[in-house]
Amino acid sequence: MFKIQQLCVTEDKCTSCINSEFLSGNGCTKSTVVPNCATYKQDSDACQICEAGHYKHSSKNECIRFPDGVANCKEYSSQLQCKFCNETTYLETNTC
Repeated sequence: MFKIQQLCVTEDKCTSCINSEFLSGNGCTKSTVVPNCATYKQDSDACQICEAGHYKHSSKNECIRFPDGVANCKEYSSQLQCKFCNETTYLETNTC
């Protein structure tokens, strides 16, 4: 995975930060650690993309593990809603 390196024009002026930091004022600030976060936002203290097997909570800065509630579901869009089924099945009214 490509990681953005901290890019500072001067010691006091940065234009991008490493993945675990975000731009704050003219510098980079360490992001709050969010378990299972793959990529952090560059402009705020929040997770942007969760790791595989997790989804971003709609209103909280959390990555939540996909549930096992829908048989043959490959990926969930929310805690109870299947988004994609395994290759051998298809999705119909939240059932694979």
